Amino acid sequence: MTQQKQRDTPEGKHTFTNLIARYQPDKLTTLDDLLKLPTKGILCAHLDSKKIPGIPDFLGADDAASACALIIELATTLSKENPELAKGLEIVFFDGEEAFGENITPEDGLYGSRFYAHTLYQRKPKPEFGILLDMVGHKDLKIAVPSDSPSKLYESMLRAAKEHGYEKHYNKAEHPIIDDHVYMNKAGVPTIDIIGKDFAHSHWWHQEGDNIDLISASSLTISYHVVLTMLREQLAAK
Repeated sequence: MTQQKQRDTPEGKHTFTNLIARYQPDKLTTLDDLLKLPTKGILCAHLDSKKIPGIPDFLGADDAASACALIIELATTLSKENPELAKGLEIVFFDGEEAFGENITPEDGLYGSRFYAHTLYQRKPKPEFGILLDMVGHKDLKIAVPSDSPSKLYESMLRAAKEHGYEKHYNKAEHPIIDDHVYMNKAGVPTIDIIGKDFAHSHWWHQEGDNIDLISASSLTISYHVVLTMLREQLAAK
């Protein structure tokens, strides 16, 4: 289902559209009905790509198509192997993560996650965890979650990586990161941002180089196994 809001931006008023999905055999007719379903956890990513002057056909293969593709695959797997667990997962694709200006500021960027997070304040009970994915398909996969990541989810990620022999790809940054998880944490849902390392200092981020040649099937496979293992653990936790 869609969740739309009009927001003021540096380029005037824009309407942003989040996509929210649940595995639910019963037909849901409204967004309000969906948001009233019991929710154990949230799996999310942003679906927009940066609007870049001079690059009208910017693709954003890793930022953020890789995460969106991975979520679809994870949702498909989970719904087939354990439908009951899958019913507890809410999937959200945020619009408007990217700023209209050069960088995200308190007034510009994270538009979709801001208004989605407002729904979390009213949820009773609140979802117990959130996993945000961003830039998870780079051929030289290096993940560095924010320094202030919820410890329970950080440890879950490290366990999953170790189980599959992928420890070298996962670490923690030395600083917090501004991304869609910020507003979810503020709303009381512990959320980890599984995000590519040092993207802001790369030669491809928000450049023409962020295309399909940057993406590796091996990296997506690593990300798939780690996040799927985390989801199984967190959704089944009592």
